[in-house]
Amino acid sequence: DDYSQLLLVLPLFVFAFGCHQVTFQLVDELKDNTLFRCDLVIGSAMAISCLFYLFVAFSGYRTFGNATVPDIISLYPDNVFLAVGRIGLALNMALSYPLHSLSFRNSISVLVLGRPALELSNKVYYTLTYVLLIITVVIAMTVADIAVVLSYCGAIGGTALAFILPGAYYYQYFNEKWHPTRAMAAFMSVFGIMFMPVAVILEAMK
Repeated sequence: DDYSQLLLVLPLFVFAFGCHQVTFQLVDELKDNTLFRCDLVIGSAMAISCLFYLFVAFSGYRTFGNATVPDIISLYPDNVFLAVGRIGLALNMALSYPLHSLSFRNSISVLVLGRPALELSNKVYYTLTYVLLIITVVIAMTVADIAVVLSYCGAIGGTALAFILPGAYYYQYFNEKWHPTRAMAAFMSVFGIMFMPVAVILEAMK
């Protein structure tokens, strides 16, 4: 049972550190985007995020122990500090949505329509934008537990972006000779392919 609980939590960790979808845009817009500067920005972002996650996780378990729930804000009494926290969370969601929506819309446009979103006609562009907006709003309004959404995002999208695709691309791109990094890339892809259905099934059975 403990192992199944661990597998249920892993998708959340995958989603928490999954920023692969905006990496290419970051590299394009970064001034003097050398490999060192890209690694520095990405490493710094991961480190800062990890510190914030650890602080919030420690605070929650330090306060509520085993009674901690995914939506930790719901456990605190209503006061000014909680109101500020809720406003901050709302601002974070509102400001991060356009960033993720940009990559999401462009990916759907390339996969379904065969060209980037900016090359679409105004009618198709705005239709695609509003359709994706309505779908995400409906999901946000109907799903009560945000942990369910994050788990499925981590199990499906996060696993593909963090393990399967990077490992497969690296293995295919550096195919001239065998190297330990190719073995690691192959392991990443195989692990992701095996982990994805297990995580989805466990989340559906929960």
